[in-house]
Amino acid sequence: MSAGRRAFREALPPAAIALAVTLLRLAGERLGWSAVWFSRDTGGVVPSRLGWVVGITWLALPVGAWFAGRLVRAGDRPTSTGRATAQALGAAALLYVLLRLLPALRLGFPAFLFPIWATAVVCAWIAWRAWPALGRTLLAYGVLSRLPVVVVMLLALRGHWGTHYDYADAAAFVRQMSLAAAFVWLALVPQLVFWTAYTVVAGTAAGTLTAALLRPRPADAAGRLRVGGGAGRGPHGPARAGRRVAGRPRRRLSALPVSLSAALLYDRAGALP
Repeated sequence: MSAGRRAFREALPPAAIALAVTLLRLAGERLGWSAVWFSRDTGGVVPSRLGWVVGITWLALPVGAWFAGRLVRAGDRPTSTGRATAQALGAAALLYVLLRLLPALRLGFPAFLFPIWATAVVCAWIAWRAWPALGRTLLAYGVLSRLPVVVVMLLALRGHWGTHYDYADAAAFVRQMSLAAAFVWLALVPQLVFWTAYTVVAGTAAGTLTAALLRPRPADAAGRLRVGGGAGRGPHGPARAGRRVAGRPRRRLSALPVSLSAALLYDRAGALP
């Protein structure tokens, strides 16, 4: 099985959760449930209320941590966890700062969208390079989780549902555009480019932090020493290396506390849909 197909298979369970959350959010807005949790405001990159909680944007954090935990347990971790963590966090910080600065360009619509999308793609590439195996799986999850949103937004724009999926707080502006133009500029490309790239950035940041707290299993660590030489070289090197690693106390940390901590710290970088 190719790496790409394997990534999409791994991404299916959390993508199913994202689909359920998307449908719950849509039902809440259509049925007029509490605006505190099911706000119809489009918002932006920085959440201002609790409406982002019932949404899939923040799920990139626990999903990234979960993917990272699975990779670590399978013996696939970055060559240097510290370097990978610094690079992933740097990509997240760069995305946040540049998105704050881009409005100063004062570009009109739709021109201002291009630097936003380009910034997200570049930052996702930086995060991907920190841990390609994790980035690949997050990319698959991002696409799978955002495709249903694209479909919902198309239906909402066509039917004028009055939800944040059809930009209810900017209805007058949106209705000046044709359905095709509104769908491409406001739904298709933003979801599959910007928000997918954001998923890679946020998920990699949470995932590398998780990997930094998870020690490799003794068998995996011994295998790395045997393959790479170093302390394992010599007629008795591999066995001694294996004994040294096996003698260390084994510590396993769940990815859930890490993802929850990251979500609390990330109170300024998520948005809907």
